Amino acid sequence: MANNSIFPIEKMCKVLKVSRSSYYSWLMRKPGKRDIENNELSNRIKKIYEFSKRTYGSPRVTIKLLEEGLHVSRQRVARLMKKQNLKSIIRKKWVITTNSRHNYPVVENKLNRNFNVTSPGQVWVSDITYIKTLQGWLYLTVIIDLYDRKVIGWSFFSSIMNETEIQNKGWEFYIKAQPLINPIKWTFDFNISFNKNNAISEVIYTYGIKLKDQPAGNFYGHQFAGYSATNQMLVYDDNGNTTTNWIEYKKLGNGAPKSFLGFTNNFEYNNFELSIFVRGALGFDINNFNRLDNLGYMNFQKTLLTVDQRDIINYSRLQTTDYILEKGGYIKIANISLGYTIPIEKRFIKSAKVFIACNNIALFTKASDVDPEIAGITGLYPGNYYYEKYPKTRIFLLGLKVLL
Repeated sequence: MANNSIFPIEKMCKVLKVSRSSYYSWLMRKPGKRDIENNELSNRIKKIYEFSKRTYGSPRVTIKLLEEGLHVSRQRVARLMKKQNLKSIIRKKWVITTNSRHNYPVVENKLNRNFNVTSPGQVWVSDITYIKTLQGWLYLTVIIDLYDRKVIGWSFFSSIMNETEIQNKGWEFYIKAQPLINPIKWTFDFNISFNKNNAISEVIYTYGIKLKDQPAGNFYGHQFAGYSATNQMLVYDDNGNTTTNWIEYKKLGNGAPKSFLGFTNNFEYNNFELSIFVRGALGFDINNFNRLDNLGYMNFQKTLLTVDQRDIINYSRLQTTDYILEKGGYIKIANISLGYTIPIEKRFIKSAKVFIACNNIALFTKASDVDPEIAGITGLYPGNYYYEKYPKTRIFLLGLKVLL
């Protein structure tokens, strides 16, 4: 049919050794059932192929057709795809996130594969991965604390970039001693670290505040000054005067602890063993959003308990003030365990030990009704305690350890 305007029908039939009557019979013949099915199937195959961005071959196209209830063999799909010249396009499934060919200074490997960390906030590790989406590649960076392997910060970006440089400095002191030997053996380990960081490159905060030479984790907002006679919320300006102007932002506190400490005591007497572990963090603030959420609930119930809660409509503005700011320093008795080695001499038992332990025993802090450790005291946005964060549970353990 494509060449009938170039060559005579009679000549083409003679070359192809086909009678003219057979040609005209084929030309007038209606499509058969199989032809109709192949046409419909070809159209569906092409739609699946295009939806996959031309990455599907005959095996995956066959699977999609089976999921849609079309029972067809892979060979038939491959034949119809070949007829339409539909080929799977293999794309590179990874992108380069590391470029070692550069003239920038190489950062010193201070960790040197020392993954044994004694307290939180000493060592953070980070990595970048990439995720393919319909809009393109997204880059996910995650930061974890090596002490407890908790995620302390993460962020999505459409490109690999650095917003600022942070300089970290600090000191760490470690003491290990054995004050007593007889009749009670007492050994202890004490460590304390002091941390300080600053942004050393220019960066602008959301409120227009320049953060160069400022530490990470600062809280910015307004100083709460109460309410006016007309029940308007007041804040302090830079001169210390009360105002209803909410434009000026200032530093209110910092959610990153200045120091972390850990204290482990081990006592041994005859067959008894006692271990006490204390940890803490000092010199930081927390935004206790629990106070704000409780206030919202009371306003919802139309129960006004104090003068500070008169503003029913705009109570949520308190979250940008130091009304919810509290001192977050804490000392926690994290674990106490008591064990007793049973004197036993059996053929199949070398030793046996019974023990009882308790985690999260006591907390000493000035924060009201919250555990500051749950506020996320490390990371990019430390010190924010929200109502959906649950306190750590107190766990009791009783066990028997047998060595065969």
